[in-house]
Amino acid sequence: MNLRSIVSLAICPGERFPFGYLRRRTPEGAEGMEKPVGSVWTEMKTEEKLHTLLSWMKNFQLASPHNSFTDLTSGEAIAELLNKIDGEFFTNDWLKSICFGTTDPFMKKRNLRITLERLEDGFSVRLKQQGDFPFPQEKDISEKRDVGQLVTLLQLVLWYSVHCEQSREIVTQIQQMDQALQTSIMMSITDIQHRSDVSSDTPDSIPGGIPKPGPNSIDISSNSDEVEKLRLENEDLKLSLVSTKESLLTMRSECDTLRRQLKEVERTVGGMPQTVPQLKIRIQELEDMIEKVESTKEELRQQVTELEKQLKTAKSGNMTLMQEQRRLQDEVDALRESQDKLTHLEKTVQNLSKSAEEVPLLRSRVQDLKEQCEEHLKEKIRLEETKRAMPRLQAELDKYAKELEGKGKQLEEETQKVAKERYDNKVLREKIQVLEMEKKSWLEEKEKWEETNLELGGGRLKADGLYDVPMDIKEKLLRLEHENEQLKAQESMDLKALQQKLHESREREEMLSASNKKAQEKVFELELQINDLPALSGDSAKEMERVYAQLHEKDVTIAALQDSLSRKTAEMDQMEERYKKYIVKAKMVLKAMDPQQGSGSSQSDVSCLREQLLEKQKLIDKLRDERERDKAIHETEQKLMASAFYNMGVQLEKQAMDRRLASLNVFATRREDESALRTIVPRGYPNDHTPASME
Repeated sequence: MNLRSIVSLAICPGERFPFGYLRRRTPEGAEGMEKPVGSVWTEMKTEEKLHTLLSWMKNFQLASPHNSFTDLTSGEAIAELLNKIDGEFFTNDWLKSICFGTTDPFMKKRNLRITLERLEDGFSVRLKQQGDFPFPQEKDISEKRDVGQLVTLLQLVLWYSVHCEQSREIVTQIQQMDQALQTSIMMSITDIQHRSDVSSDTPDSIPGGIPKPGPNSIDISSNSDEVEKLRLENEDLKLSLVSTKESLLTMRSECDTLRRQLKEVERTVGGMPQTVPQLKIRIQELEDMIEKVESTKEELRQQVTELEKQLKTAKSGNMTLMQEQRRLQDEVDALRESQDKLTHLEKTVQNLSKSAEEVPLLRSRVQDLKEQCEEHLKEKIRLEETKRAMPRLQAELDKYAKELEGKGKQLEEETQKVAKERYDNKVLREKIQVLEMEKKSWLEEKEKWEETNLELGGGRLKADGLYDVPMDIKEKLLRLEHENEQLKAQESMDLKALQQKLHESREREEMLSASNKKAQEKVFELELQINDLPALSGDSAKEMERVYAQLHEKDVTIAALQDSLSRKTAEMDQMEERYKKYIVKAKMVLKAMDPQQGSGSSQSDVSCLREQLLEKQKLIDKLRDERERDKAIHETEQKLMASAFYNMGVQLEKQAMDRRLASLNVFATRREDESALRTIVPRGYPNDHTPASME
């Protein structure tokens, strides 16, 4: 029983009742007066009323808290609700004047006062009606904590919502609520209507509120001739009954008038014999006429009783037909909605089938991506091996650089030693030349003395003959002989020492030359390796550029596949939700359908729907499998992206290594230049390094 059914019960055919009255029977089961829904609403507890209105507010999904009386006293939730109901009048700029999330009691009172003032303006400006609506006071809600006043405020908001331009949407939301809540909301609307001066005779007074029966609904007044006839007869009988009652009252008043006149005549005339019999006859005639009217009245009363019984029977049948109409209307609406959703689902299936035709292309593309992924993995393995070898090469390069630096220092020291040895050898050679010159002079002097000796005595001087030689000459000869012997011994010793030093210096020079040659060869090998490293790094840079280009293409492909995957995932989720709704709707339709009244066409429709649902389920399973495959592809792409970042790190490390090698190359070149300069300098040895022996 929905809101439309409640409104249908509120207005009986051919009669005009105030909107919101429901026809109810008295507890005794006899015919009673209609009981207004507003009275039922007043009998409810205040907490139940507040709970009903809070349930209605939850349909708007408010951001402000609205679960209790305390939440609503701040006015934030009510202001946000009015903004969603009529955003043109309760604008966002007006909503900005409300302080949300405040804990200050003064600001809460201000919010509530602004909301109440704007709501009153909305009734007068937007609805063009003010009437005697019971607008509550802000003090009653915020200070006195009157729940009834808050309920009245929410009733006014509800009344405004079903009279504004968006009333159809709001009524549609109410129709989707629970039946008990729909009835309570209807009672609330009726109560606030009867508490004001604004009232409407029919449900049409709610503009756009309650939709009238459509062309597909079952109209009892057009399809049931018998009910229409009974209704017309009932109206005629009521009119005749009213006219009869009026004539009866007229006759009674005339009879009373005549009786009073008779009494006055009897009182005034004093019982004249010629007038009283005539009056008695007139009275008798009038009494007979009254008896006839009474009998006619009794007959009419019986007829009215029978007609009222027939009317009750017709009304009960009318109620049964109305209930059947509502049930059939609900079924028709459900079937129509199912048909629309089925049509939309078929279109979706067609679109998905078109997308499924693209699956082979996507699979081939995925296969290509897998092959490219394998190639990238191989390239990654090769680069990882190169990276593993890079620390070893770096260590060897550092080792060679250290050795080269040590050899350079050693070469520099040895070069200095060789230069010093060469200088010492030069000094020794000069000494040897001087000694040779002295030796030569001594030899010449010796030869002279030998010649002199020969001239003097043939070189055979005897001891006795010496006495004949003067003492100074003899002393000089002895001294010369002794010095000659000493010079010979000293010369032989100096020659041996000089020859040994010369031999040692030559051996040292040969060793230094050999080590220098080895160092030069090693330097040359290192230079070749250093020259090869830029070429290797250039090849690696080109390879990395090529890998980056491929990675960029893969990123574009990955983005496209991710977009398609997200779209398919969203479509799958939507289809699953729709499928669940269709299943629930189909179950409700199958439960609501009576197997005895169902025809063969309905059974065939149900079987057709079941087959279509099975096909949709198969398609959904297929799409779910495709989504799993797409997820696997996405994971592979994530791995590829990780490897790309790893390769980028390798490239950066290579660039850093190239810079270090370039600095080492510059260092080695500078060392060679310094070694060459140091090799050239000793040849022109500075004068300040001349040994003291030369002075």
